[in-house]
Amino acid sequence: MIASGARLVLGTDAGIHPGYTFGSADHHEIARWVQFGLPPSDAIVAATQRPAEVIGITDLGTLAIGKSADFVVLNANPLENIRNTRQIASVYLRGARLDRDALLAKWKKTDTSQ
Repeated sequence: MIASGARLVLGTDAGIHPGYTFGSADHHEIARWVQFGLPPSDAIVAATQRPAEVIGITDLGTLAIGKSADFVVLNANPLENIRNTRQIASVYLRGARLDRDALLAKWKKTDTSQ
C-alpha cells in the first residue's frame, strides 16, 4: 500500500489491551512497522510530521523556526534500532524542558490507590 502511495499515519487504539497504554502503545506500533519492513526514518515521520499534516496543525510535527518546539531527546539513535524511541532522556514542551521527576512525584502523591 505504501509503495502505491498510501500515507502511513500513527494512530492508536491504546487502552484496549492492558499491555499497551496511552503513550507506550505508540512505541509498540512504530516498532511493528519497522518489523514489517518500514525504514525507521519513515516510521518516525509517520509518527510525528504526518499526523500534524493530516489534521492540519501547522505548528507541530517538525522542528523549525516558528513552530512549537515540542520534542523528546533520546539516549540512543532510533535509526539504528527503532526501540530506542523508548530511551527518553528529556521532554520539551514549547521549548521548555519538562521536569519529569516533579510530575512523577505529583502523580504519585495524588494516587489514592497507594
